[in-house]
Amino acid sequence: MVNRGEKWVGNLYSLLLGILKEESAVVESLVDLGKDEVTALKEDDISALRSAIDCQEGEIKRFLLLEQQRAEVLEGIGGADALEYAGKAKEELEMEGSRLAARLEELAAVNETNRLLANQALSFAAMMQQALTDVTGGYDEKGQRIDSPGFTTIDTSA
Repeated sequence: MVNRGEKWVGNLYSLLLGILKEESAVVESLVDLGKDEVTALKEDDISALRSAIDCQEGEIKRFLLLEQQRAEVLEGIGGADALEYAGKAKEELEMEGSRLAARLEELAAVNETNRLLANQALSFAAMMQQALTDVTGGYDEKGQRIDSPGFTTIDTSA
């Protein structure tokens, strides 16, 4: 006969497995959104980029909530070391943990690609801004327009 304590802990292991599966699904969604972000960055589609980022923010909040729940369940079980006593659930927990870790690595790779693309876009924008400033002048600290040498604001098209 299973005593109430063992059943309660068994339910915690089941709850932990469910949380890990949900976390894995959220990370998979974050990977997909990250890939959407890659496409938006490559195509310079600001509205698609904003949409992907907004969706990511929601998924990140969801993931953080799941992480908090996972920490509480682990504490109820007796910590990560108590997984040694999970019995039949141990293998499933380890498999889902490995699946989650692999998805997190994939997410890190997509995020690195996005970081590099964003830096490239920012560098290009800064270079273009500098090139235009060199040709057309710019503004002083008071907001007054200044022309660069060799540039005239007189219309010479006639």
